[in-house]
Amino acid sequence: MVCFDSQTDTWEQADEKVRVMWKYFGPNFRCYNYSDSVATDMNFLKFTVDMNFSVPVLAAVKLWKIDINVVDTYDGKTLMDFLLKRIEYVKNSPPVDHVRVSELQRLYDLLRKNGGKHAHEL
Repeated sequence: MVCFDSQTDTWEQADEKVRVMWKYFGPNFRCYNYSDSVATDMNFLKFTVDMNFSVPVLAAVKLWKIDINVVDTYDGKTLMDFLLKRIEYVKNSPPVDHVRVSELQRLYDLLRKNGGKHAHEL
């Protein structure tokens, strides 16, 4: 999808190709029909967070520097909105999983520090 050629492209060119791909496909890059995820049919980054696999989100922000402020066409919300909602849900679901709350909060703080916004801020 990104069309990165490891034989001819530099890392900078590869990163730019990822950013362009995300800008074009990001709003509709979704994971469908996962019955065990609250993020099914939502944006790929929301899905990875819900599946407790935040590596793609961290790579998106730190490595590729993509614009994570994409409004999901499914729910009209950004990744930041999703994270805040998940943090509140986990905090209020006994027994509280404090490790998960901490992980989600750290991810939220990292994204916020790197320009993450809520839909109402865009």
